[in-house]
Amino acid sequence: MAHEVSPDPETHSHRRHHAALASPQAPGTLLEVGTDAIPSRERLDFWRESVLSRMRPLPGAPGGTAFGGRLRRIVGEGADLVEHASEAVHAVRTEAMCRRDGADDVSLSLMAECQWAMHENHGTQQIAAGTLYLVDYARPVEVRRSRHRDLSIFLTRKKIHDALGPGFVLPTELPQAPGLGSVLQTLVAATWREAPRMAPDERAVVLQACTDMALALLQSSQKAGLEPDSRRFDDSLYRAAWGLVRRHCGDPAFNAERLAALLECSRASLYRLFARHGEGVAAAIWTARLDAAWQQVTRDAVAHPAQRPSLSEVAQRCGFSDPSTFQRMFKRRFGVTPREARMQGH
Repeated sequence: MAHEVSPDPETHSHRRHHAALASPQAPGTLLEVGTDAIPSRERLDFWRESVLSRMRPLPGAPGGTAFGGRLRRIVGEGADLVEHASEAVHAVRTEAMCRRDGADDVSLSLMAECQWAMHENHGTQQIAAGTLYLVDYARPVEVRRSRHRDLSIFLTRKKIHDALGPGFVLPTELPQAPGLGSVLQTLVAATWREAPRMAPDERAVVLQACTDMALALLQSSQKAGLEPDSRRFDDSLYRAAWGLVRRHCGDPAFNAERLAALLECSRASLYRLFARHGEGVAAAIWTARLDAAWQQVTRDAVAHPAQRPSLSEVAQRCGFSDPSTFQRMFKRRFGVTPREARMQGH
């Protein structure tokens, strides 16, 4: 990935930050690096080494005393999700640099916040806030940006070719009209809103959904006019929805309307999505609550009785406001009462 950086052997300061970015991490791991803790005079050098390692800043970039930046990254297998925010930059990646490091990945990016930006890769492109654009790191790149924040999915070329075929040709520009691109934008933005509160396995699920949707968007951009794989796209959004259901099911007020708002889609679209998988939205939320309750009840069975929460507390944690409803639904689902499940688990 473009932000997996190995420390410069001659650089000793900030080595721990480099090691955290470069070392192998489990899928779903959330990494963060920023300049807040770096002395102001060293910030730009630190950013060059840790984030702009594949690019060479040019004269005219801001001085170290004024510079600031933050990068967050969700680690995947063959794909990473990256949020990058910094002050103005002007940097290039030359043909010699491409030959030297052999980087062969592609970023599909959303410019979330920016007053002005330009990049040259497959040609010159002006980039405004809300624009989707591609960067191919096997080719020379030049970027000029004001203070900005962008959200990117980094894909290895192997992952693209495994999914879309070795003959796939990257488009020069991505479609900006409503459709797959619009849904991808909302999913990526929602992922970064929720990422700090997610468990690693939840982040891995959402990253996979973003990756599949990005591949579907690339496929839909193919010059040959191929239709995107609707099953891939549908499954990706469905997995993302289930990740949010599991995350929020402990809230008794969580419902289809809240889920649709998090996914930034209509309730009708949400109902159709679950119906295509033979499920109802409300049933999925109750299923997640019961599964969470089962895990807590059976896990607590092996704990010392003094350390076990009451079954009423378990019910409240899992989104049941009425203990009798909890008892009834639990037995209907699992064939035993919560108390019997706890005793059997013990």
